[in-house]
Amino acid sequence: MKDMNDYANDLYSLKYDGTWKIKSKNNYDLELEHKKTKSSLIVKHKKLDDSYIDTKLEVIITDIMKSIELQNESFLIISEDKNENGYSYLYENDNEQVLITVIKKDTNLFIVYYNALFENFDIVLDSVEEIIDSMILK
Repeated sequence: MKDMNDYANDLYSLKYDGTWKIKSKNNYDLELEHKKTKSSLIVKHKKLDDSYIDTKLEVIITDIMKSIELQNESFLIISEDKNENGYSYLYENDNEQVLITVIKKDTNLFIVYYNALFENFDIVLDSVEEIIDSMILK
């Protein structure tokens, strides 16, 4: 079994293996960097207005993704999926792929970005999925 590192703050916790290192952390945002491939996994937190506390993610996901796509116009969507973690979207451009996972709990929105060059994306993907699956929202 792999040695796992723990990261936690007031809103969530997660586990990551030794192939990753913390590149930066700020408030509730976290950036991990894969040591060998330099791929990145970023967890961004956004506090929603209190009126969204009972709003299901599927009601606001379209607006969230439109906002993300406007900021990343060079990327084309390849696939989308709804799963137990929330919603996942795969994008690519000429030389890299980005997997975006959106998770909501109460008024806390978490957007997880996994970004890698084409040749590294699938190599690191299992590890990324383990990290996302390990997330516990508090």
